Amino acid sequence: MRNRELTIDDQRILKHCAQRLGEFLHQMREQGGWTQEAVSLHAQLDNKTFRRIERAESSPTLETLLLIARVLGLTPSELFHGIADALEGIPATIIKTCVARMTVEDGLFEIEVWRNSGG
Repeated sequence: MRNRELTIDDQRILKHCAQRLGEFLHQMREQGGWTQEAVSLHAQLDNKTFRRIERAESSPTLETLLLIARVLGLTPSELFHGIADALEGIPATIIKTCVARMTVEDGLFEIEVWRNSGG
């Protein structure tokens, strides 16, 4: 079993990323005219799970993110570009930390985040 203890800085970074992700998913859901319940049903998630993701009370796996994206009519590329845009203004080192944690924890695929600024 992995050691999942996070430092206070890790927790702060992940919370900030989760908040931005939740805001992005909320915006996409509302633009598409979806309710939380409808997204949950179509993504085969518990209502509480999606609600907690939008409120940054829970961090989704990449698999869950891709299921939600499919329901919202987003390709994986659109999803991750949207997430990157939602994270705009956060220093690149923080974004890379969030993405690296998602990649390592889920082991599904690697994600690179490009930034024009030195961040």
